[in-house]
Amino acid sequence: MAKYNIYISSLLFIFFCGALNAKDVRLSSIDYPPFYGKNLENNGPLIELISESFKNSGYQTKIIFAPWKRGMIMAEEGKESDGVVGAWHSNERENNFIYSDPIFPNRLGFFKHKNNDVKFKSYADLVKSEYTLGTVRGYIMPSGLEESGIRIELVRSDIQNFKKLATRRIDLVVVDQAYAQYVLKNIPDVESKIEWMEPALEEKQQYLIISRKAINAQQKIDDFNQGLKILRQTGKFSNIMEKHGLVK
Repeated sequence: MAKYNIYISSLLFIFFCGALNAKDVRLSSIDYPPFYGKNLENNGPLIELISESFKNSGYQTKIIFAPWKRGMIMAEEGKESDGVVGAWHSNERENNFIYSDPIFPNRLGFFKHKNNDVKFKSYADLVKSEYTLGTVRGYIMPSGLEESGIRIELVRSDIQNFKKLATRRIDLVVVDQAYAQYVLKNIPDVESKIEWMEPALEEKQQYLIISRKAINAQQKIDDFNQGLKILRQTGKFSNIMEKHGLVK
């Protein structure tokens, strides 16, 4: 009888642990300051917003930092990771992921070399001028830019692009303005040679995406959206943004 009771107790322990783990969510992320990163306070405003939104719905959030492409692959399988922090929308991604409600936007545009007098009215003008654009492998670009036929060089990181731009090996870099300015502060020799071009090309909303292969994928998104709604209604969303020095 004693052995039987121990067996039943073990089963109950496993059951309750499993029930608790079912309310965990694992998310892939890159370092993308000032929005999110492993060295930022609470991993940055976006991850704090996501974690607090899930917390409102009874979840614990675990963040797995990895390069963008690897993080996407991990999340797509829905095994090591359930989803991805801070993804932009694309129709292609909807085949593999469910999108949350929008969280807040990135302001996308061009950086150029200060000695390069880039002028254009349309992307076609950039193509005619035979400019070369730098971007990171796996990034989604502003609408119509890739389709314009502009020459594109892919690299693994934005810092590589900034360094190439500073030495004029490429003509333009497309990137989020706030992120670029944050990164460039740490490489002043590069920062002094390149500059942001106004106006911005586009604002792209950042989303949480959950793999369609993840356990209870739709439920996770629904619960997150509800938690995010509560965050906005209570004013905590604005408080988090202000704490990190960002405007909603």
